[in-house]
Amino acid sequence: MVIKVLAVMPTYYPEAGGGALASHLMVNLLTHAEGLKLTVLTGAREPEKVKGVDYYYDPFLKLIDKHYIPQQWLTERYRNILESHDVIYIVYAYPLIAVAKKFDKKTIVHLHDYRPISPCAAVLAEALNSTNLDLLKSSFIISMLEKRSVKNVVKNMLNIPYTMMIRLWVSMADTILTASKRHAEIISKYMPECRDRIKVQYNPLPRIPKIIKRLDTTPTFLYVGGDSYLKGFPILLQTIKHMIKEQLEVKFVLAGSYRKETFKTISIWNRIYGKKIYILGQISHQQIFKIHEKTWALLFPSITEEPLPYAVVESLAVGTPVIATRTGGIIEIVKGTCVEDLLIAPRNSEELSKTVKLVMSYGKEYLENQFLSKLLYDFKEKIYNKFDEQQLLDNLLSYIK
Repeated sequence: MVIKVLAVMPTYYPEAGGGALASHLMVNLLTHAEGLKLTVLTGAREPEKVKGVDYYYDPFLKLIDKHYIPQQWLTERYRNILESHDVIYIVYAYPLIAVAKKFDKKTIVHLHDYRPISPCAAVLAEALNSTNLDLLKSSFIISMLEKRSVKNVVKNMLNIPYTMMIRLWVSMADTILTASKRHAEIISKYMPECRDRIKVQYNPLPRIPKIIKRLDTTPTFLYVGGDSYLKGFPILLQTIKHMIKEQLEVKFVLAGSYRKETFKTISIWNRIYGKKIYILGQISHQQIFKIHEKTWALLFPSITEEPLPYAVVESLAVGTPVIATRTGGIIEIVKGTCVEDLLIAPRNSEELSKTVKLVMSYGKEYLENQFLSKLLYDFKEKIYNKFDEQQLLDNLLSYIK
């Protein structure tokens, strides 16, 4: 018997971020299973298609995650495609959970953020020690500092009732997948009614090219988060300013999206202290890996409970140490490895500076030889098995069948 699986994904790789990439990789993973017929319904106009999968484009899908649409309207629009499938696998398209259950379909929802418990989809570090009121307060802080707009604070306020609806819809699902154990813990705390249906499903690894590490003579540190408040950019700026004022021989390479004010600030600093900061802006995945060849360490000072950041996993996979905050899925990724001691407390620029200097003190030769070998060994023995494709597929099939 063939099981017909419909994957509903408003966004899809390569047009969006980590969640869209993870969804694409999950679709690819499912094609290796026997007895499944897979269809993807997406709002992405030009998705990177997987061979053997049918894709249907519906631009309206991009609206349903951000705007309330009457359930009756959704029922009529998607009735035929939902009724013709056995299992509905949903990413972000939360309103369709309730519609799928109307047709008595087995429904799996895969979470890549905290949208069911936070209007802004993110929670600050140490969320396990917070309350529902704390999450609500922090969502307003995030909206203001991330977007720097009163308009977004108002929008966040209007999102509160919709967040409550999303929580209700997610609670209807037969299985709720999370990206890491920490992610599952946090969702379980704030949605205790779903605790027995919340499962950990690590995202498959993307293709990681082989690179040859030839470190720059000048200690070089890579950051890929743009000038995002959530990614810890203000903390990074404090660290950079402190270190360049000391006239240390160091280089910071910044990738991602940056505002004009940020370019202006960095330009001034480079004129005063000598060029030590290089803003590359938005660059391709391939270019990021090329920079890794010369990079001494990746800086990842996020202040949120990152479910399972690909940037950290990819960095470790190519032998680049990671100086990251002790939050979210990062903790379980690096546990027991030689970079565990490089984790820092959130929002602590002094600790970040201290750890950057520690990596600099290792020296180029030690990092290229001894540390690199140890890190690659640890990745193979202690991290890679978490992303074993057969195990991931077996887990996913156990929820589908």
